[in-house]
Amino acid sequence: MQLDNEIYENDETIWFKAIVLNSFDHKPTTLSGVLIVELISDSKEILQSKLIKLEEGIGLGHFDLDAEYQAGTFLLRAYTEWDRNFEDKFIFEKYIKIYSTSQKVDLIEDTEIFHQSSFPNLTVRYNSDFGDTIDIKKYSLKYSNDKIERKVIIQKDKNGRFFSELFFDEDLSNLKLSLVTDNKILETKYIRINEDDFDLQFFPEGGELVNGIVSRVGFKFCDKYGKGFQGIFELLSEDGDVLHKSESNHLGMGSFYFYPNHKEKYSVRAKSLNDSIWQRQKFIDVNNFGTVLSVDKNSDVFKLGIQSTNSHDSISIEVISRGYNFFNLKGKLSDGKFYATINCGDLPEGLLVLRVLSEKDNSIAERLIFNEREDQRLIISHRYGNDKNELFQRDKSEFSFEVLEPNGKISEANLSIKVINIDQLGDVQKGVNSIVSHVLLTSELNGIIEKPYEYFTQGRVVNYKYLDDLLLTQGWRKYNYSELGSEIIEFSPEKGLEISGTVKGISARKSTRQGIDLTMMSFGTITDIQNQKSDSLGMFYFPLRDEYGEKIDVLIQSKKKEGGRNLEYNISIEERLSPEVNFQEDFEMDMISPKVKYFLEQNQLRRSIDNAFRLEEAGFELEEVEVRDTRLSPEREKLYKDHGEPDVVIDGDEIREEEKKWSFGLYSVLKFSFPKDIQIYTDFDLQPGGGLRAKVIGGGDVDIVVIDGIAIKRDEYKFVDGIPPSEVTSVEIIRFAQDFAPLWWTTDLGNEPPKSLNIIAIFTQAGKGLSGAYRRQGVSEFSVPVFAMVKEYYTPKYDVLNSESWIKPDLRAILHWERSKNTINGKAETSYYNGDLTGDVRVIIEAVSNEGKIGYYEFEYEVLDRKSKKE
Repeated sequence: MQLDNEIYENDETIWFKAIVLNSFDHKPTTLSGVLIVELISDSKEILQSKLIKLEEGIGLGHFDLDAEYQAGTFLLRAYTEWDRNFEDKFIFEKYIKIYSTSQKVDLIEDTEIFHQSSFPNLTVRYNSDFGDTIDIKKYSLKYSNDKIERKVIIQKDKNGRFFSELFFDEDLSNLKLSLVTDNKILETKYIRINEDDFDLQFFPEGGELVNGIVSRVGFKFCDKYGKGFQGIFELLSEDGDVLHKSESNHLGMGSFYFYPNHKEKYSVRAKSLNDSIWQRQKFIDVNNFGTVLSVDKNSDVFKLGIQSTNSHDSISIEVISRGYNFFNLKGKLSDGKFYATINCGDLPEGLLVLRVLSEKDNSIAERLIFNEREDQRLIISHRYGNDKNELFQRDKSEFSFEVLEPNGKISEANLSIKVINIDQLGDVQKGVNSIVSHVLLTSELNGIIEKPYEYFTQGRVVNYKYLDDLLLTQGWRKYNYSELGSEIIEFSPEKGLEISGTVKGISARKSTRQGIDLTMMSFGTITDIQNQKSDSLGMFYFPLRDEYGEKIDVLIQSKKKEGGRNLEYNISIEERLSPEVNFQEDFEMDMISPKVKYFLEQNQLRRSIDNAFRLEEAGFELEEVEVRDTRLSPEREKLYKDHGEPDVVIDGDEIREEEKKWSFGLYSVLKFSFPKDIQIYTDFDLQPGGGLRAKVIGGGDVDIVVIDGIAIKRDEYKFVDGIPPSEVTSVEIIRFAQDFAPLWWTTDLGNEPPKSLNIIAIFTQAGKGLSGAYRRQGVSEFSVPVFAMVKEYYTPKYDVLNSESWIKPDLRAILHWERSKNTINGKAETSYYNGDLTGDVRVIIEAVSNEGKIGYYEFEYEVLDRKSKKE
């Protein structure tokens, strides 16, 4: 998923583009047409969920944030139904930080850690104003982490200050504090209890240390929150002699070579680079027997060395990428050793599994390697579309792009084009996981990879040593492709919107029902009607048309096999359930980096300008208010205005008073109780066996039915007769309706309007048209989610510049983001207008081709002060 930004405030919009690729060949998926995208809070609540339509693997969407969202870390999660067959292995997750725009006073003022026993305790103090105007008994403090979740009361000390005391019976390193009332979280803070604790882990190359064989050993320093930091350690002998000393890189990782002796008992002492306190721990065990694998990348080849103390006569080496075996080599050990080279050009690009197998095909050594193949990437270039050597404030910037396959042939690809101001977002952009680093690296590794941009610059590996240390220390594969074929396929791929479920009998003796005639009617922009029979398991499946919004109403009607009146069945639909949420707490939320702080300050300036101009445009003039009868619903008022006042109004209470025990819907009551104004007759063309139809007495040539202001279409008339009287507020008749042509054209009753027309207007309790009116036997009503609307990313245009154009400053940090642009014959164009910020601008293009090739390209230009422009 690509986002417009990495920093958000809770009154903004998150714009995203989703790219769904086949894991094997990276081609855009054709398997799934629906993507589920969720925004999740740190309390594991799914705040928003959207269905995104995928077209050739590409989907666009957005989340409008709510000002009520508390500042904190949020999780963006995306997956298809097909992905759910593999647990969480293919679920995309990205953590984002959302900051609050309000300048509120913190209710939790400070915390103090103290020791009265072997475990730390905590006092939480609240703002002095807290509790003055509220009932403090309704509030409590919840504290939690990955081990505990508890609540404590809020107390008042002798000076009138409010506080809470937390007593622990175990050693804790971090806590999340939440001030709550009525299950609503008012404020959240993250605190660290023990800042000094850390973890140092060692990872032998190939999997084990073996006596007497020199091995490369990776290591990683992590704090209590799993974040890497720069540290130093000493490897000590049993006598305390320093055998080796290493310092990690700033990500906490490194590697060294070591000649182990299984008779020695090694230990380690380590510390943070800037600390003076050492921590002691045991070193990893040394095996007396085993196999050691070593891999070195030298120019365009991987050099392999295998040494073993076991009695292996022959071995085999295989290199696997995304479940496919690309390389096999068999050989014999000579004096326990074997050496080989593999050409990088014989292997695909990306993360590879290198495995050594015994003669019995048991894995005896394994590690991950990364093969960079820029010759397999898309070639992207740009040209200035306008003949301008210089670009100034509010100038129109135009660029054309050419995309070629690695072999130089024209590529048809999908691009995203983002343009940012480097001063405000340049450092932030460096932290973005690009399409190259995600597809080739992070998507294949387990856990969160810190700062993936450290390994790639403009899509190229910049420090292979850093990258290889990462694979040594965090190189445990997320995907076990060899086992995927044994997974139970529970979720089918979704090509589009659908509704499926089960028909069951009312009695427990006859649970599922086969061969039940079902009619499904969906009420979207187009009313869709489908018929089918339930299968041997009582199941049904209806594909839906593409609809956009939030939800649409669906009715499913069941009948006897031979037709006739509806029968009552239990009809249930499959609900879309979300996978379990696994949320990684962020205990650094309150630590805002200088680059983020600078951007938020500039964002505050942009917001103040927007608010000032919004108030000015809104003005303070009160408009004239027309007073109307408040009993008129908007639908009824519009009908009267467009087509005239009704000649007959039959109140819903009157209809219900006339309802008999044998009545079977609205028309059966109207037929016998209101025959002077409306005639109910049997229309044998309506449906097999006939159906009831209504005709106005003493009116125009043609009658149409309008329910809650919505004109009924031809295939919907068979459903009108059975509307329950309990759902009707009134039935109204407009004879010889005026200006009825626009209403006629919303139906499918004919191309040309009739000469005269009567309207039978039915108004219901729900006010939702036919779908909301149905509550009768054999008819079940559902509301099902549909595709989210695609909202365009807005940028201003300055086609004409005059003195008024400059009144409102344009301080955009993101000048342009075109989320989805398809090439035509390998070419694409984009244009946008610069803002008022001068200085360097970066244009970033990320691409994926129809053939599964990816590409990354960026260039820069300068926006000049318009005052320096020579006319």
